[in-house]
Amino acid sequence: MDNTAADGSPVELYALLPDAGEPALIHAAIPAGATVLELGAGAGRVTQPLAALGHPVLAVDNSEEMLAHVRNAETIRADIESLRLDRRFDAVILASQLVNTTDAELRRGLLATAAHHVSDNGIVLIQWHPPDGSAMWTPHRDSWDR
Repeated sequence: MDNTAADGSPVELYALLPDAGEPALIHAAIPAGATVLELGAGAGRVTQPLAALGHPVLAVDNSEEMLAHVRNAETIRADIESLRLDRRFDAVILASQLVNTTDAELRRGLLATAAHHVSDNGIVLIQWHPPDGSAMWTPHRDSWDR
């Protein structure tokens, strides 16, 4: 297996990273046993703990090398912005600050994918940092109509 993903990410390093508390935050924000679509799952740093907490998780990443490390979850290799499944989920996770891309069209594609896959009463959880680069953030809940 290659040691880098197509975007240059060091796969073996990502596979060793422990979660930083995200699974517990997500678990607390969603119902027990809620179905989860994790967009940009990488090597499963968040996926695997969520699955261990009883959530059926579908992990999506565009790196086959990253997804090879995911255990106890369904995986799909795909570009997030073009993913269109015939399934909807109780929770859609867009972490790893992917939405912070400076490419506005890509950002719209990422958000459209999240909106397409969330159930009517579901939740989309997004990791985002303000454009000014400040590291301070507060969890925020918002909603929108499709």
